[in-house]
Amino acid sequence: LLPLLQGKVGIHRLVAVRPRISLERLADNRYRVSGYTTKSTRPKAPNGRFMQWLFEQKELTIEDGTLQWLDHRASTPTPYYLLGVNLSLSNAGKRHRLKFSADFPADLCILCEVDIDIEGNPLLSDDWGGRATVKAVGLDLAGVPEVAKNNLQSTVKGGFDLDLRTQ
Repeated sequence: LLPLLQGKVGIHRLVAVRPRISLERLADNRYRVSGYTTKSTRPKAPNGRFMQWLFEQKELTIEDGTLQWLDHRASTPTPYYLLGVNLSLSNAGKRHRLKFSADFPADLCILCEVDIDIEGNPLLSDDWGGRATVKAVGLDLAGVPEVAKNNLQSTVKGGFDLDLRTQ
């Protein structure tokens, strides 16, 4: 009730079971999240307002979802599909917990999962800490979408396994 009185939308717990979600990078470098048939034309939120809103929600969960990624800026815009997407985001004050796993295409990753538990918001401030675990078995950089490859040096190629734990 308090968020509504303040003119905000606040979610205590949202569980989406088998959602079909499309994530797109548009030609003008904005991002759009939508269902397969519904298209959003909202402008990009300035100053990370969407991320701030996301970090204010108590619990968001996706169970057995399907995610389509389409990059309109890629040289050949080809959709990527992730099946069996499981995502859990829990926020309690300054503490944030994110768990993500999915069935990736075989030419990309045999097993990839992320588990992050932090205090603070690394997307909006340098004042944060916590732990992160990233596991990747059979990750082949040739299958990585172009938007991620753009952040890698051109000499980085091939496949590898990764088991990263950091605090």
